[in-house]
Formats: sequence, C-alpha cells, structure tokens
Amino acid sequence: MLVVALLVLGGCATGRPPSGSLLAGDDAALDTGGGGPAPMPLPVVQGGLVILDGFETLLRRAGLGDCHLLPTSEAGFTPEDAAELYDALLVSPVSLANFGPRLAASSLLREVMEGEEELSRPALLARVQRFEGLAVLRPDGYVAWALNGETQQRVGPVSLKDGALRAGPFEVGRFYDGRSGAFFPVDEVLQRVRTEIVKACVGLR
Repeated sequence: MLVVALLVLGGCATGRPPSGSLLAGDDAALDTGGGGPAPMPLPVVQGGLVILDGFETLLRRAGLGDCHLLPTSEAGFTPEDAAELYDALLVSPVSLANFGPRLAASSLLREVMEGEEELSRPALLARVQRFEGLAVLRPDGYVAWALNGETQQRVGPVSLKDGALRAGPFEVGRFYDGRSGAFFPVDEVLQRVRTEIVKACVGLR
C-alpha cells in the first residue's frame, strides 16, 4: 500500500487540529494503528534543541531528514528552493505516519514552484496555515490530519473505484476540511466545496 503514497506524491473529528509550530524535540509516540504524529529527529545546535517554525515543522514531519536542507528563515523562498526540497522529499522514505504531512508539503512546494515568485517567510507560513484543520485519507483507510499526521478514525479498506483509491466517500490524495464537525472536500486552492459533505464526525477518536 505504501507504493500508493509514492504515486500520490509524484502526481499531484473530535480530535483537535494540529498547531502550526512546535519544539523539534517534541517526539510523539506512534501507535500501531497510526494514531500518533510522526516522530521528529532532534536537531542540535551547540547542545540545545532547535525551535522550528510551521514550515520547517511540516517538512520534518513530511520526512525531510537532512537538517541542512531546511532553508534559513531570513532568506526569501524561491521556486528553485522549492524544487530542491521537492526532489529531496521524493527520495525520502514514505510511511503511513508521514503520509498527511507529505501530501501537504508536496502540494505547497509544487504551488511555489509553479508560482515563479519569491516568498517571504511570513508569506510562506501563511500558506502553511491554510492546511490547518485539513485531513487526508491514508492508504490504510485511516483519516489523518494533514499537518501532523495524527489519525482520527479508520473509514475502512481502500480499494480502486471509478479510477481512484477510495474508502467510503473519501479518496486517497484529496484534502478534506474537518474543522466544522463534518468533512468537506476542498478545491485546488483549499477552499471548501460546500455542496459536498462526505462524512459527519461521528465516533471519531
């Protein structure tokens, strides 16, 4: 099933939505059902932990293991920077725990690559915040938050239907807005498609 994750990256709730930034040493445990956020490596500078902002946190949760690839917060973020990080993510390991952050990071990086403009760090962080409260369907049938990978419930087995990998009304590789007690699909600019409600948040863990 993890082959699916590679294909998705190349192509395209009572639980609380994740926050935008955290201490790099906040190494949350991953339970066997995929219910916890992905563990983060501990970058160390002169014996102390590095505090990551929301963009850096997303990249680390998405599986970017090389600290030296993280762009400095002082410099602008260019399409060339985004392409370098995107290539690094393509060759980094994909797991169920980092599936949600991987989709969010790859979507954000592709957007910057296609935009052909340099972004300031505040502008980049604002784009990261658009994924707050968005969820994805993982290849194992769990719905998980896009920013930290924490699972909310298992929808059911994933199977190929109508040309897409689906479980119930959810589709692997698509983002859903879960901030209002129900999941709504979102469009290309991450705005809610209000005419569709795919599942009420009943029985979420």
